[in-house]
Amino acid sequence: MDSSALLALGFVNAALLGGTGLVAVPVIIHWLSRRRFRRIEWGAMRFVLEAERENRRRTRFEHWLLLMLRCLAMLLIALMVARPFVRPGLVGELLGRPEPVQRVIVLDDSASLQYTTATTDFERLREAAENLLSWIANEAGGMPLSIRTTSRPAESCFSSDHFGVAAGSEARAALRALEPGVARAEPARLCAALAKLVAADDAARIDVFVLSDLQASDWLRGNNQDSVFAALYGLNARRLRLVLVTPPEESRDNVAISELAIDQPHVVAGIPVTARVRVTNFGHQRADGFSLQFDIDDLPLPARTLEPLEPGEMRTIVQDVTCATPGFATLTARLGQPDRFELDDKRCIAVHVREALRVLVVNGAPASDPRLDEVFLLRHALAPPGPLGSGVRVSELSPEQLDGADLRAYDVVLLCNVGPIASGARDALLRFVQTGGGLALTLGDNTLDAAAFNRVIHADGAELAPLPLSDAVDASAHPVGLVRTGEHALATALGDEAGRMSEYVRFRRYMRTGAASDAVPAPVVLARFDDDESTPALIERRVGDGRVLLFTSSINLAWNNWAAAVDGSYVVTLLELVQHLSRSEGHPASLVGGQPLNVVVSLDEYAPQAVFRSPHYPETPATSGVLEQAEVAGVERAVMRGPIADKLGTYTVELTPRSGAAEERPLCVNLDAAESDMRRATRAELDASLGEIRHTFATLGASTGQAEADSRRELWPILLLLLVVTLMAEQACAWWWGRVTPVRDTGRGRLLARTVGRLGVFKSHEER
Repeated sequence: MDSSALLALGFVNAALLGGTGLVAVPVIIHWLSRRRFRRIEWGAMRFVLEAERENRRRTRFEHWLLLMLRCLAMLLIALMVARPFVRPGLVGELLGRPEPVQRVIVLDDSASLQYTTATTDFERLREAAENLLSWIANEAGGMPLSIRTTSRPAESCFSSDHFGVAAGSEARAALRALEPGVARAEPARLCAALAKLVAADDAARIDVFVLSDLQASDWLRGNNQDSVFAALYGLNARRLRLVLVTPPEESRDNVAISELAIDQPHVVAGIPVTARVRVTNFGHQRADGFSLQFDIDDLPLPARTLEPLEPGEMRTIVQDVTCATPGFATLTARLGQPDRFELDDKRCIAVHVREALRVLVVNGAPASDPRLDEVFLLRHALAPPGPLGSGVRVSELSPEQLDGADLRAYDVVLLCNVGPIASGARDALLRFVQTGGGLALTLGDNTLDAAAFNRVIHADGAELAPLPLSDAVDASAHPVGLVRTGEHALATALGDEAGRMSEYVRFRRYMRTGAASDAVPAPVVLARFDDDESTPALIERRVGDGRVLLFTSSINLAWNNWAAAVDGSYVVTLLELVQHLSRSEGHPASLVGGQPLNVVVSLDEYAPQAVFRSPHYPETPATSGVLEQAEVAGVERAVMRGPIADKLGTYTVELTPRSGAAEERPLCVNLDAAESDMRRATRAELDASLGEIRHTFATLGASTGQAEADSRRELWPILLLLLVVTLMAEQACAWWWGRVTPVRDTGRGRLLARTVGRLGVFKSHEER
């Protein structure tokens, strides 16, 4: 017989098996109730003794049977209280046909499990997993078992083909070595790994015990997305069973910094910028007594006291910050009063502080009158003279000088009323935009020849302009205004809430555009003229890593009065436009825990090597980056892939420029904002998401008992039935044998009264 079959019979309350000693109670009562008397011979007893000798054998059998029934009743009561059980398949095991069952224990090690009450939720789940291991080893061993985590569902941190008591200590040690991470659970990856496991073994039944907080943001998806359990749909329902084990249902209040960002795309040294922090109360109670602290490179700003937050309330706090020196800085926001989930009480972003935004203006029509000269107007709008700088540095070139110019020194190039240009200049502009630069095209008298403009700027294979030009519109009799279309990055500059840019600005002349080509991505219209045709006025399209923006009127006073408008919208719009189009360094402001640390650099400027240091450096050794890609949009670049961000905080990457000393950049790793919402998925929601997948729910306090109950068949109902039958038989026998019946002595004609089948145990005689 298999050893697992011997362990298949067990008792829920094994300690109460001592009650089987009650079997001796009827025997003791019999022993103590023996009648002791002196035998006295007298004449009338002769007939009674003869009758007793005739019935002695039958009477002894009756007494012994009653004693056995009463002892059996006591035994059944003791066994029923101890609750014996057998596992399903016991009969098959005894017959040499065991049912194969593969067990998989999945422990959720996502960030939300670090929520703390008396202990963390992760410690409670890990303790439940250890209890589950002990039960399986003692009661249902001998089958394959593996332990996995949600962060690495395809890998086993412990595996045994014949799990039993001997492997229990090793499995518990593997569990104790696990710690919660900083990433999300990603149950879809877990289900995909389980589907592969089912496909790899088409014979065994698979029981999967998932110990998780079942956070709704992880385990549920929106109506337009597939269920996270979709990979398990269609599998044999008899072969897979999920047991979902969760901590007891309780309110998990949490106040989090869910977002930290800077409004402006680029930060310039000495120029104030606006930082926005979003604080959210994810709990069910009012949150009071919180404060907010900002730091720039560990230099604190004055703390802000927050007004009470109602349940579910989200509030945005605005803070002006100024970075004094160029380079990379770290902006941090933290709550002054940590709660039970501290991972989201702090958030940081990396800020690339520029010395200035470098703008190149190509003037296609220099004019002696400053009011008609684009460069003169642009210089005063983007970099006005005076002690207060705007953070923009303007340079000027002629169209002839553009051919062969090194555009890598600039962030934005403005082509102002520039006619047809040389093919070399066009190729340089295309390469400039593809590598991340911004290009703005404004029109004028030199661009009225739409065919010549399109032939160079909108040629096949080099489509710089978002749309081709068509014909010019003369609206001098009825000047038109400008209306914003939708929401976009220039919304603050282009118009009020109604979308109108300005009541003072009127356009007397502009150009229509032709149909869009099959270029990908498609152009986006940001603003239109308010004429009858709603002619596009501001069109944008992505080209490689950069943007091209076409304005179908001029930016001098030749075609409109925009530069002379008293509302100052000309200056505001141009400054916003430069911020929007400027070349991005590509350095991430923030990363999410659990993601790889990637840095993209140009091989023209940096050597293909990087060193990553964790927030716990030097306790945690530095790691070298791996070069994965050497070309992006036709330009030599290096994608340096670092380690997985398994800690929250500020990492550091050291890069080696081809000229100059080593450069260090911060990599800020924050918690995924979705992890801050502690709401758990309800059983009804999970039932709907699981569909036809066979599943069972269990709470943490009863997880082991639930698993055991799901894998055993208790025998107490059978014992109860046997007890009732035994007691009824004992009572029936006692009544039948104990009744008084008349017995006639035929030899002597005398009526004797005797008792047949006494109710107590039979009595013996002792002479004194």
